[in-house]
Amino acid sequence: MYLDSAIIVKLFIPEPDSGFYASLVDGRADLAVSALSLPECRSALARKLDGGEITQDEYREACGEMDEIFSGRAGIAVAGVDNDILQLAALLIERCQGRVALRALDAVHIATCMNNGNYPLATNDKTMRKAAEALQVSLAPLPK
Repeated sequence: MYLDSAIIVKLFIPEPDSGFYASLVDGRADLAVSALSLPECRSALARKLDGGEITQDEYREACGEMDEIFSGRAGIAVAGVDNDILQLAALLIERCQGRVALRALDAVHIATCMNNGNYPLATNDKTMRKAAEALQVSLAPLPK
């Protein structure tokens, strides 16, 4: 299962659907993320800290837990972003043109998922889900 950045954040910062995603990944040995998610997750955490949604202690704790993931010590595969991924992402943007306005970083996430065969793709981003459907990429369920 491939986790996009927003799902990773939900695993460490309580949000209304955090429990759903925690149970979705619980016990799975096939979890994968993109190295791209490290700055995306840090950015999301910084925005939450700056917006008063989390405390400095919660920020530091979440950053530490995320460092475990992106160092490879958490048993989650971390896929790098190389030229092959970027070329595939560009192709996916073209394939979605006229159907979905696929953003560059979302295309990189879908390309990483596809390139490494890390299905299903876990995301709650509506545009990314629509693009994944158009590209026939298996999706993890959404919370009800």
